[in-house]
Amino acid sequence: MIHLNKKLVVSDIDKEGKLYTNVSRAYLNDSEIILDYHSLLLRITKGDVLLLSLYEENNGDLDCDYQMNGMVYKIEEKEGKVEIWISFGGLLMIQKMNKDEIGSIKDRSRVVLCVSKV
Repeated sequence: MIHLNKKLVVSDIDKEGKLYTNVSRAYLNDSEIILDYHSLLLRITKGDVLLLSLYEENNGDLDCDYQMNGMVYKIEEKEGKVEIWISFGGLLMIQKMNKDEIGSIKDRSRVVLCVSKV
């Protein structure tokens, strides 16, 4: 099952400074999604358009530029929206969405994120 399939614009990268040598933090659609990624494996710049697809499970047929497996570890309501926190082995993704968009995502769900440059 797919939870997210959306084209997003990279609005900023490492705006709070770079914490690790090979890890960057991308802000997509003005912080609708914040995504940590390995900057040697995925090379993106401000203004790039990315297709993000978030799947419930890996069926082996996924075709993308960059893929991470992870787990939802926190879901919280904040300012009338819902924030979904996912850890990909320490690399984070924070997604802000409306309550009606959350679908079947649950705490402790295992997920696969595919990222492709458009």
